[in-house]
Amino acid sequence: MKWAARQLCAPARYLWIRQGNGWLSSKATYDFVIPGIFAIVATFATWRFQFELGLFKDTGFIAGVINLLNLLIAFFIAALAAVATFDRPGLDDPMKGEPALMARRNSKGVVKDAILTHRQFICYLFGYLSFNSIMMLLALYTIRLIGPDAVQALNFEVTAGQVSIALRPIARLIGSAVFFLLFGQIVVTMLLGIYFLADRFQFLDDPED
Repeated sequence: MKWAARQLCAPARYLWIRQGNGWLSSKATYDFVIPGIFAIVATFATWRFQFELGLFKDTGFIAGVINLLNLLIAFFIAALAAVATFDRPGLDDPMKGEPALMARRNSKGVVKDAILTHRQFICYLFGYLSFNSIMMLLALYTIRLIGPDAVQALNFEVTAGQVSIALRPIARLIGSAVFFLLFGQIVVTMLLGIYFLADRFQFLDDPED
């Protein structure tokens, strides 16, 4: 079963691609720093101003995100198919500037760093966007299906004298942070993919770029 999980979750390897050094001057900036800042700010705003995300409603922010993901998944998969089969000079050359590295295990079981081409990097990028969006969409549908019962189960109080513990605010805070982090990753990675398609790919054969 391990090999099956490794194959099905292969698009998530995008997060293991290394390019550049440091959290603020490398690929990690797009993967974790910017989405993390967005998640902190959005979670604080939700808690401070008591915004309702509308998790169990047909209208609201999360309902809008679900509708958006339904549209974006088709776009991500179409972009992945286009990049994987597109014939463009320079697309199979190694990425310019800092090399994009991914640790891969060969047939002999030896792990080595592979230098990715533009095509490989963008395929992993849109593969991760497709994977992340599908997993997030399935998670939101599942939570909306079984969520009311789970929330009611978490909203209990344990009373011992004057002590009362309510888990619902903590669960809401953690859930909001995870949701905004994943949503922020999708948005930032999507904008990075659009940059490659709309700008970077137009100058692949420019020796001075």
